[in-house]
Amino acid sequence: SMKNPIQAAALRYGVIAGIIWTVLTFGAWAMGVSALAGFSMVGAFVPVIIGLFIYGGIELKKSQGGFLTFKNALQFAFLAYVVFELINAVVTYLLYNVIDPSLTAQLLETTLSKMESFMEKSGVPAGDIEKAMEKATAEEPKTNLKNIFMGLGFALIWSFVKSLIIAVIIRKEPQPNFDQL
Repeated sequence: SMKNPIQAAALRYGVIAGIIWTVLTFGAWAMGVSALAGFSMVGAFVPVIIGLFIYGGIELKKSQGGFLTFKNALQFAFLAYVVFELINAVVTYLLYNVIDPSLTAQLLETTLSKMESFMEKSGVPAGDIEKAMEKATAEEPKTNLKNIFMGLGFALIWSFVKSLIIAVIIRKEPQPNFDQL
C-alpha cells in the first residue's frame, strides 16, 4: 500500500533482485565450495542486477507517462539497490553463520590453495610461498556481523555509483514537443 510509485517499484525490483541472487548463491553453494568461490568472484562483475534495474526503471518511466526525472530515476535505482543489498546481507549472514558455519573457513582454504598453486606455477620460491600462507592463515576467518555490516557499507557506496549510471540511462526529462518529429 505504498502511495509513491517510485518507492513501490524500487521495493518490487529490489526484492526480485534479492530473490534471484539468493537462488544463484544457494545454487552455487549446493554445487560445492569451489563453485561458490567462483560465483563470488564472477558475480561481482556480471551485470544481472543492473540489467534488471534498468528494465524496472524503463517500466516505471512508461507507467509515469514516458517521463522520469534524473532525481526520480536515481531515487528508484538506489532504493532498489538498498533493498537488494539488505536482503543479500541477511542471506549472507544466515548462510555463513546458521546454515553452514564451516563455510568461511572452507572458502578461505579453497582460495588459498588456488593462490598457492598459482604462486608455484609462477616460480615463487617455496620459502616465500610458505610465509605468504602463514600470513594468510594467521587470523581466524570470520563472516560475522561486523564484516557483513562493513561489506554492506562498501556495497551501498558502489551501488550509489551504479545507480547514477542507471539514472543517466533511464531518465527522460519532460521537454517541449520536439520529440514527435
